[in-house]
Amino acid sequence: MDYLRLDEICSLNMGQSPSSDSYNQERVGIPFFQGNADFGEMYPITRVWCDKPTKIVDRGTLLISVRAPIGALNFAAENSIFMKQLLENLIIEYKKQISAGTAYAALTISGLTKMRVYDVPKEFQDKYADFVHKADKLKLSVTKNLEKIETLKSALMQKFFS
Repeated sequence: MDYLRLDEICSLNMGQSPSSDSYNQERVGIPFFQGNADFGEMYPITRVWCDKPTKIVDRGTLLISVRAPIGALNFAAENSIFMKQLLENLIIEYKKQISAGTAYAALTISGLTKMRVYDVPKEFQDKYADFVHKADKLKLSVTKNLEKIETLKSALMQKFFS
């Protein structure tokens, strides 16, 4: 299988923090994501808005935290699950390099573009994305059921001891 550089399969663009005086919690402007602190399981959770943004991402953009902790990923909107999984695996390898002292503890455009990935056929990417989507739905369902079980268990314990 052939390898490609990450910048050969996607566009890489570093974010830029706007002036802190443009931040607000009154929902004025557009959502502002400060990285890992705002990341959810798949999509960011908006806590802060910005009325003077310096960079804006389009729907379908995959976001990556480049500073401590590095490697957290979220979608700005629906996008390729395959690309998210691909980057998660690259980040795991990058963190191994950091622990071995062979990489810096922050991601840069230069560092990202040097990452090598398999040249995977689109057909495989689509099948993989479909599988991951179904697995994520199942995981969510199981998680919700476990939460219900814990709630019932607590209620039963309260009833039993009262």
